Amino acid sequence: MISSPSAIYYTAAAIHAISIPGHISFGHQHVDKAVDRIPPSKELALGKATATTAWDMANSMFATLGKLPL
Repeated sequence: MISSPSAIYYTAAAIHAISIPGHISFGHQHVDKAVDRIPPSKELALGKATATTAWDMANSMFATLGKLPL
């Protein structure tokens, strides 16, 4: 059975909305701690600065996709 594009969209939006709290929790429990353990060095500074930002950006995309007009 082939699903209609709107059914696929609704399903994807629901999955995104449901997954946001878990991703935020995982970020606080694991990602932030892992980033904090990266040693301060000029070579790693950019990666360290952007790792948490990238994680938060992914959560923002989930939130946006979950709230798009239906």
